Amino acid sequence: MFVTFKNFLYIFQEEFDKQIDEAIQKVVIDEKLSGYINTLLEESYKEMQIDTKEKQDYFLEEMKKAETRKDKLLDMYMDGDLSKEVWVQKKNLVKKP
Repeated sequence: MFVTFKNFLYIFQEEFDKQIDEAIQKVVIDEKLSGYINTLLEESYKEMQIDTKEKQDYFLEEMKKAETRKDKLLDMYMDGDLSKEVWVQKKNLVKKP
């Protein structure tokens, strides 16, 4: 179903989806090309998993660093090496990523 508004033609999402599905069903892909596409998709998926793992490891390491910094600041405060005002100020600067 189509609707016009201010000289623009609009189509309902359901109708658009149906037209796309029908068009996709008409596409025929050669078997060799299909295999090649599947291989590329599998490789891409593996790379995404590795990239995600690297990012996760990076953020975990940054969180550990932030915790260590906060612990060191607390130790300095408890040992009397920092005033409460400086400790609070510095503690607020050290944030988890």
